[in-house]
This record gives sequence, C-alpha cells and structure tokens, in this order.
Amino acid sequence: MKQMQAAAKRQAGDRSELLRQLDPQQRQLLTLFQQVEFVTNAQIAALFGYSAVTTRKLCDELVATGFLELATSDRQQLRYKLAALYQGLLE
Repeated sequence: MKQMQAAAKRQAGDRSELLRQLDPQQRQLLTLFQQVEFVTNAQIAALFGYSAVTTRKLCDELVATGFLELATSDRQQLRYKLAALYQGLLE
C-alpha cells in the first residue's frame, strides 16, 4: 500500500512539474481541452481574442514545440489535439 501511495505522489509530482513548465496560454488551452478532445483555430481565437493570423501563428508554434498535434490535414478547417505528454494533466 505504501508503495502505491509513493508511486501516486511521484506521478502527481511529475504532473505538477510539467504544469509549472507551461506558459499562461498553454494553461488556458488546457481548460479548453478539458471540455473537448479537438480544438479549432476559431475556438482558440475566441478564447484569446486573437485574429485568425495571430491564432494560426500561435498554433504553428505550439505544434512545433510539441504542445499540440495536428489532428486533421485540411487547411480550411484545422483541428488540433493535445500532445500525449500533456494528456495526463487533464485528469
């Protein structure tokens, strides 16, 4: 039982360290991913109040850094999902 509790604490510690590494925008995006599995540029633009161009640049940056993954390849309606590394933060 103590081993299970120690493992749970380590895992929680890992998540808190990962959370500390996120910038404020990434933390806000986590709240969006708690509601839906995939997000669009329009949803992200609405969340931050950004223009379409600014949102696209932000998403490109978040994909390049590994926070987001492209879920569709349709340039007209891009959808993103949270990278696997960050999925544990949604629990």
